[in-house]
Amino acid sequence: MGFYCLSVRSRRSGLASLEKLPTPKALELTRHLLARLPGGEGVPLRTCNRFELYFWVPQAWDARFAARLRRLRLAPRQEFLQDEEVVEHLYSVAAGLDSELIGEDEILGQIRNSYRDATEQGWTGREMAELFERALHAGRRVRHETTLNKGVTSLSRLAIHEARRTLPQLERARVGIFGSGQMGEKILGRLLKEGVTQITVSARTEDRRKALEAKWPVRAIPPGELVRHLGQLDAIFCAIESQTPLLVLSPETVHGRTGPLAIVDLGVPSNVRRKGRVSGVRVTDMRQLRDASRRISRGKARSIQEARGIVRGEVELFRKNREERDVARFAERLLAQAEKVAGEERTKARTLLNGSGNVDVVLQNLSSSLIKRLLLPSIVSLKNLSPPERTKAIEVAQRLFLTPSSEE
Repeated sequence: MGFYCLSVRSRRSGLASLEKLPTPKALELTRHLLARLPGGEGVPLRTCNRFELYFWVPQAWDARFAARLRRLRLAPRQEFLQDEEVVEHLYSVAAGLDSELIGEDEILGQIRNSYRDATEQGWTGREMAELFERALHAGRRVRHETTLNKGVTSLSRLAIHEARRTLPQLERARVGIFGSGQMGEKILGRLLKEGVTQITVSARTEDRRKALEAKWPVRAIPPGELVRHLGQLDAIFCAIESQTPLLVLSPETVHGRTGPLAIVDLGVPSNVRRKGRVSGVRVTDMRQLRDASRRISRGKARSIQEARGIVRGEVELFRKNREERDVARFAERLLAQAEKVAGEERTKARTLLNGSGNVDVVLQNLSSSLIKRLLLPSIVSLKNLSPPERTKAIEVAQRLFLTPSSEE
């Protein structure tokens, strides 16, 4: 097939390893590897719980690229997947079967956006289009045909669910959201649906702040200003990808507070760092969210089995479709080559006949020349194979080209 994937997941390598692999690293590695892979395709996928690089490689580069990708050491217990393993893995990811929160919905959008962004970079073609579009189809089937995505099915919903453990009446709370990217907006939309009205969102640029205020009934301010207003907030959601902590919690930071403060930190690495003993503040980070998601996922055993059945069926369909396509491509090339040889031989025959050549002799020469030109190159290649390869090739050739009547 020519598909490869290098995967680092929090459940295998730990969040600490994932924290060292931000989105820019995924983009940089994909760009670097594709620059040395003529005709190759690639899609990087970076989410809260995974860092994955997907590639399709032309046959001529298969062995060299596989060796190069295996040499990349990104994290302990990283995984190297190839061909059908890649297909089954991506389908499982799209179905929500490989998420910390089994059945979560957000991964479908993350896959779609990653593929779209890679396409805009010029990194994808027909092979990645087929792989990712069929994976998205498999993910949609699982959500439509099973109950896997019932209940708490997204990280944003889980984050709000955890905040309510500290603030059951979240609708009355003053809420701040650090980050206005995809996750920040999902949390914002969910909070508004649940009746929360006092929401302040941070955004780095003025244009982004204006866009947020035009789209949502919220106040948008710079991140630094929101930090200075911590004492006026009851709940904080942090959804920024940053290599340095966004908030440093200390007694001074929350000085003067009279009620509890709930902080949900979705950053990888963490957006929040504690400095000293801080009372009245409950921080829920990605590790705790992961533990909560695992508890929720334990009750979905039947749906998981149904979803895996759908994934297996879609993977098998993908494999069969590619096999049929490969046969069609081979037949097309074989027939084109035969037609080219036949055309050249017909031209020779016409020249000889125009020169008053003997028709029977010309036809005999034409037949002999066609047979030799079409078959002798394959026979020569067969002789150059190793004995085991030659034996296997002869068996295949006999099944394909020698009918019982022609062998007699």
